[in-house]
Amino acid sequence: MRSIAPFLALACIVAFTAAALTAQNTAPSTSAIVSIKPSDTATRVRSDASSTDRFDWLEVTLAMLVSDAYDLFEFQVIGGPDWMSSKRWDVSATAAALAPDEARQLVRRLVEDRFALKAHREMRELPIYNLVLGRTDGTLGPKIQRSTVDCMPFLTGKRPMQDSPRDPNHRFGLCSEGGSFTPGGLLTPRLNGQPLTGLIQHLQEALGRPVIDRTGLKGNYDIELSYLDESLADKSVSPNAAQSESKRPSLVTALQEQLGMKLEPTRGPVEVLVIDSVSEPTD
Repeated sequence: MRSIAPFLALACIVAFTAAALTAQNTAPSTSAIVSIKPSDTATRVRSDASSTDRFDWLEVTLAMLVSDAYDLFEFQVIGGPDWMSSKRWDVSATAAALAPDEARQLVRRLVEDRFALKAHREMRELPIYNLVLGRTDGTLGPKIQRSTVDCMPFLTGKRPMQDSPRDPNHRFGLCSEGGSFTPGGLLTPRLNGQPLTGLIQHLQEALGRPVIDRTGLKGNYDIELSYLDESLADKSVSPNAAQSESKRPSLVTALQEQLGMKLEPTRGPVEVLVIDSVSEPTD
């Protein structure tokens, strides 16, 4: 499973480019990119200044940039040298606020121009998972309930998130996607008022493999899934805390116990981006 930091970075670049936008008639150009250079935490100059027309994406790999630029998961990017996933870069950009599609064009031009990326799309037969109901009677687990709200207008930006319904217990927005994470590696994503597409996306990112919804469930659901991911655990936590967290279920077990679902491994057609050639940018 990838670390949480890349997830947040991907969310940040979309949020940055989508904020306060006015649709533009022309595609964004790479002149908006200020710089891209190898990450160096020792010499990096940090600034607390922020604005809607500036973005700093630190310690990002080219694999992250490519997957974001082409709207793919990293497991759908095939080929390329090892440094695409290991070498880290600092990207600084300044541009007018853009819509998400325009933002992806900007990132795509960045990787094509600065990294001389050449690639093509194709379909390949790859390992996938089918998500199915895990109980013969079709009953669901205790952590998934039919939702009383429709959060999709807020999640898609059609309505402002601050206007979404509030939880009467803690007054947080019911529709905001989030959850909690402990240093011991306990991850608890919460997905409210949406179809299973949100759960499918989380599973794909967690498992690094396409997941196909075969549950037959329609409509919107409230989901809270809690499971242990040892790869995210902070090795500096106390042994007692680590031992306590180690008793938590794995993702596969949590799906069965908490949601009444299971994953069936199989193979199927998956769209991939094949890297034909790429090179590190020069000064």
